[in-house]
Amino acid sequence: MTKPFNPRDLAKEFASMVGEQLDERDAASNSAKAQAELTTAILAKPILHLPEDLMTIVGCGRSAAYVLMRHPNFCPTFTVARQRLCRTGEFLACLPGLTNP
Repeated sequence: MTKPFNPRDLAKEFASMVGEQLDERDAASNSAKAQAELTTAILAKPILHLPEDLMTIVGCGRSAAYVLMRHPNFCPTFTVARQRLCRTGEFLACLPGLTNP
């Protein structure tokens, strides 16, 4: 025996589906905000740790970060205690040159 049609049940189901989709959008929005805040915090530092900070800023993997660091227009890097570093100001200055080969 089938249950009679009840518009309230349909409204509840619809509200549940819409609520789940809105929750997913909020989660994506929150992660984008967190990524933006992390990038801002990294760029506020005077020195960037490569390739870790570069991966976060650009949103790429380690291999792509190393390819980017080998680009001829990439800013000068230096090594301290086996850690590759670059100055944030020099990195920001070289960004326009990285888009043009």
